[in-house]
Amino acid sequence: PYNRETYKRQLFDLLKKLKVKTPVDLVGHSFGGAMVADFTAQYPALVRRLVLLSPVINSIANDTGIKLARIPYLGALIARIIMVRVTSKRAAKLFHDTGNFAPKFNKLFHEQTLYKGFERSMLAMFRSNALRNYLSAYRDLGKQKQETMLVWGRKDKDITKKRIQEVRTAIGKTLEFHELKESGHSPNLKEPKVFNSLLLQFLTRRGSTQ
Repeated sequence: PYNRETYKRQLFDLLKKLKVKTPVDLVGHSFGGAMVADFTAQYPALVRRLVLLSPVINSIANDTGIKLARIPYLGALIARIIMVRVTSKRAAKLFHDTGNFAPKFNKLFHEQTLYKGFERSMLAMFRSNALRNYLSAYRDLGKQKQETMLVWGRKDKDITKKRIQEVRTAIGKTLEFHELKESGHSPNLKEPKVFNSLLLQFLTRRGSTQ
């Protein structure tokens, strides 16, 4: 099952296997943002600071394709016929404004679709709780008073301003928020100098040893 528990366990096992000294700083983009927020909510002692970049809130709520994939039998048929094409097209659309990186990203995304089992793994993810509502995890971050920074691009059509406001409200006053005016879904690629500056300032303040 490609669900929340799987992704959290993978990150937990990775830190343990590599013997990474904790607490760590985590940076998550899009679905990765939701995942590291969920991880931090469960393992607050393992995370020092958290950076959320255009994080997913609840993809199932406004994505018809994911809803169709969850229908028994029909979802499996959709996966075989159009899922790879549709997800590749969507990914390309999300990263179209990232300049020279866009063609490279499209190539990398296409390569993974050729792996045996890709369609079944995508279907399993869509049918699990992986893309459901993460607001409870964001609320937990606020209660834990975790040092958290949220970066969002004003031109992001995938994660809307309304959704981002939900995250800001859920986390509360402990959140540091930055809105980048010229960016879409990937401010780190569209405005790398601005994003990197914000990231370094956040991770190195108040006596950090990083």
